[in-house]
Amino acid sequence: MSDNEDYWKTVVHPGPLLRLARHRVQVLQDEVFGDAELTSLQIQILKVLYECGDLRKALICDRIKIKTANINSPLKALLERGYVIENVGRDDARKRIVGLTEDGRAEFERMRPLGKVLADRFMEPLRDAERALFFDMLIRVSRVDQEAETEIF
Repeated sequence: MSDNEDYWKTVVHPGPLLRLARHRVQVLQDEVFGDAELTSLQIQILKVLYECGDLRKALICDRIKIKTANINSPLKALLERGYVIENVGRDDARKRIVGLTEDGRAEFERMRPLGKVLADRFMEPLRDAERALFFDMLIRVSRVDQEAETEIF
């Protein structure tokens, strides 16, 4: 075991390690999705809309765990690319409903298999049993503070 590994085992707060892991994911994502020219956040927005259908901005933010102030710029870029549309809410004209266009659906379906490539590359240092355990632990830790499922409309 290297000195660096020994050091990380003494760190009580997981933040630094999580940031390093997130950085590794970002580097791999740039390599794997590089030709898509979409940011991680834009890909997450497409994924949520693909899986959930049309949603209010606030619900998209809730699904991907970002603040509502952080969605406007990536959403604008997706609108400009023609990947999403924004409509007025049926019951309340103040609510904006976002949905995928056919181009957005096609782009997400093209990129979807690359998600497995990304996960496999990220998990390369781990054996199969460790991979399963790692995902299980991440799921359990990330669900601790989640509330009941949010109503879609």
